[in-house]
Amino acid sequence: MTHYLVTAIIDFIVSLIALSKKEKPAAKALALASFSLGLWSLELFLLTVVKDLDLLSILFHVTRWGMFFIPPSLALLAWMLMGARSRIFFVLVVVPGFAVSFTLSVVNAFVFPSVLEVAQGGFLPKVDTIYYVFGANFIWCLFGAIVLALALFQSSTYREKQRVKWLLIILLMTLCTGVSSMFLIKHDFYLKLIGASTNITFVTLLLYATVQHHLMDLRLALSVGLARAVLIAAVFWFYFFISSVAGGLVNSTAGILVNLIFIVVVLEAYPRVLRWLLPGAKKIIASHRYEFESVTDEARRALNNCIDVSGLIRVTDTLFKHVTRVESYQVFIFDDQKLCCVNANISGDLLTEAGDLVEYCKSTSGLIIADETPEDVQTLMKNYGANACFSFRFEGSMLGVVLIGPSLDQAYYQYDDIRVFEWLHVELGEVVSRIDQLDEMQNELGQAKKTLSMLSVMNHYHHDIKAPLAIIDGVLSNDIYDKEKQKDIVLEQVARGSQLIATMAGILKGERKRKVLPVSLGEMVKHSLFLFSQRIDEVNYRYKEIPKIMGDAEDLKILVINIIKNAIEARQEGQPLVITISTWQSDSHVCLSFADSGVGMPQYIVDSIWDGIASTKSQGNGIGMQAIKRIADEHFAEIDVKSEMGKGCEFIIKFPNSIIAEVEDEQPVVNGDNVFPHVRRGD
Repeated sequence: MTHYLVTAIIDFIVSLIALSKKEKPAAKALALASFSLGLWSLELFLLTVVKDLDLLSILFHVTRWGMFFIPPSLALLAWMLMGARSRIFFVLVVVPGFAVSFTLSVVNAFVFPSVLEVAQGGFLPKVDTIYYVFGANFIWCLFGAIVLALALFQSSTYREKQRVKWLLIILLMTLCTGVSSMFLIKHDFYLKLIGASTNITFVTLLLYATVQHHLMDLRLALSVGLARAVLIAAVFWFYFFISSVAGGLVNSTAGILVNLIFIVVVLEAYPRVLRWLLPGAKKIIASHRYEFESVTDEARRALNNCIDVSGLIRVTDTLFKHVTRVESYQVFIFDDQKLCCVNANISGDLLTEAGDLVEYCKSTSGLIIADETPEDVQTLMKNYGANACFSFRFEGSMLGVVLIGPSLDQAYYQYDDIRVFEWLHVELGEVVSRIDQLDEMQNELGQAKKTLSMLSVMNHYHHDIKAPLAIIDGVLSNDIYDKEKQKDIVLEQVARGSQLIATMAGILKGERKRKVLPVSLGEMVKHSLFLFSQRIDEVNYRYKEIPKIMGDAEDLKILVINIIKNAIEARQEGQPLVITISTWQSDSHVCLSFADSGVGMPQYIVDSIWDGIASTKSQGNGIGMQAIKRIADEHFAEIDVKSEMGKGCEFIIKFPNSIIAEVEDEQPVVNGDNVFPHVRRGD
């Protein structure tokens, strides 16, 4: 029967595929087992198609070597898959199994050849002593392999348990199938059975998948098989339906054209319909599983869009908590050569232990399973509740480590879970390196914006600094005033010039450490307005009593200077510039307001004022606005902007009550990174 020939061809193909995997320890054993199964299927094919008994007898005794070598080949394969660790099994099962198989093959071919008898559908060998010896050898090899697998299951490492479990399933299926075949050979309908050869071929393919991938998910495999079976059945039904409709056109040119169109449609539609069917099949059989390719494709797109660590953690949260479903995980990243956990609060002692774990990861590549590591490393991972970990690198430099907790759904990770972890091991290094470079660029950009903003102020108001010198020159060059009056004017202008220079010098100290001190907003604003006393027609102060706030006075001056500078540049032509400055305190904020009588801004500028490009000036670049926003953010302040064309603009800065200064707090807090390291937004 042709199905036996097809089965034999498949077995031989599997054998060749196994031989191509030379790096796999069990590849040769799998190739031998698959080749033996192929010879046995070829034997069954010959028994059904060859009618010449003399020729059949010769071919039968040659191909029967395959059946005799199936048991020891499967035992050797099982032994190799379990690490070839039991010498007792090899000596008591594998070696005797091959010895018995070789002896049976020689004796059956040259001493006691089997007798073929007519059966339904062809010929069958008469059950004799050699067949019983083969049956005993088959049971001895398979039963021994099952006992070995059971013995090793408890002592297997975390990663190996899945493989050993699958091996047990395969061995039990093979044993049941083989024993059934031994009993059924006595019956005439034996040759018509499809089950025996098909089941063993299925087992062979499972073994190949086990060797190739080490792990498999039965529910996922069944769901894929169900989807394919439904789709193939639909294709056959559709084909017969078209054939019945076409009727007499089958052998005509039109019929051939219809068949060609049908083939093209099937080839185009099959993969698309299969992708549509797979999710439904998985909901039925493997509801908690996922498609590795689709998950990693989506995760790769999300990682490519990450611009900061928080975005990275959102992606890893999805992968670990919702896709692979692990109890917990921690991501450790080197920040300025210091190790820090970016998605959990870790104590100092645990951070020290994480450093020890990082040292171990430096010498190990790929995914690390806890029970495959030395005992001291197992203890470190246990302290974090981690069953696995991996490091991530970029251009040879180690950037961090990910610790992964146990699975919520299984006693061990599924095959696709491990593939996701190994995929992340490769992908995370480049992503973290890119985020680090973006952070560095943002810091440099912020510093550059601040410097450009201050240079703009200096360039625009350089004549204000030269004004006192011009007054002194005019007073000393004329005899309008007496000596005493000249002296008073000169001293006044020298003091004014010194104050202007000192203020501008302080503004330009871009590399200085921030000093957090109690700041009186009202006095700070009056001091900053000194720069613009010649350019503002009227200043109205509407101060209500407010407390001092903790802040950096120099940075706050920069904020005020930029707001006033914008108001001056927005003066309406031919109209006096009036600025109204107000202070008040609400239940949650200390507020400072600047309202001018300038030309105002259109709403679209107000809506995009903090984007870095908004400006109503032809040469404007929005840098001043960015400086205002940066300083406000560093003080955790909110800014409301109100404007109406032709009526002016108002900036309202709201400082949170959480930074109100205590009366006794007089010592500055020097910090180079954050004005308020102890305060979080929203406190």
